[in-house]
Amino acid sequence: MHASIWQMAGLAMLSAIVGGGLSVPALAAGDPPAVLDCAVLPCSEVLPEAEAFEAVAGSRYQVGLDAAGQTVGWVALSTDFVDVKAYSGKPLVTLVGVDTEAVITGARVVHHSEPILLVGIPESELHSFVASYAGKHATERVVVGRSKRPDDIEIDAISGATVTVLAQNYTILSVARTLGIEVGVVSASEMRPGHFVEEAEPWSFERLVDEGVLGRLTVSKAEMGGAESG
Repeated sequence: MHASIWQMAGLAMLSAIVGGGLSVPALAAGDPPAVLDCAVLPCSEVLPEAEAFEAVAGSRYQVGLDAAGQTVGWVALSTDFVDVKAYSGKPLVTLVGVDTEAVITGARVVHHSEPILLVGIPESELHSFVASYAGKHATERVVVGRSKRPDDIEIDAISGATVTVLAQNYTILSVARTLGIEVGVVSASEMRPGHFVEEAEPWSFERLVDEGVLGRLTVSKAEMGGAESG
């Protein structure tokens, strides 16, 4: 027997499944970090050139220092900057590093509540997606999927997790840009607010599926922790 789960309508059923005994990956285990603490969080993974990290009084980031004590960049925790709801209705708690040239040096999800990553899609897919932001400038326009603008940077979505990656894209870029403005390596005038694109007609259900807004995940009873029926 198989159960079909629609991404945009199956959260309640997935929550019941997860609560019924499936093992939970490390990223989703426990409570999300309440504060940015580089003694506990993997800040060196998102700002590899830093030898040490120091808190700055009155700020919501930590500065990364090299062996000579010179600033090489900054690290921030996404929930201190934005509140972007992902597929689960909760944020993807993400560490973001930015260097002195406003280049994103790395990003790492340290906590999530995404049910789609508990059943059917491995977390390694999310790790790979997030890792692709390293080396991109904070002011560049990064688009998940296809773009009609030649200067845009396109990143492949994770099949079956479109909502999750769209939220992650916005989270990483918003943190990098806001952090860059706060530390003075990005000019606020460089950033343009987003805008809505008007369509002549509402998208049909078929087009929502074709464009990847909606997706389908089929999970066997065995994958949900039970025995297959004959």
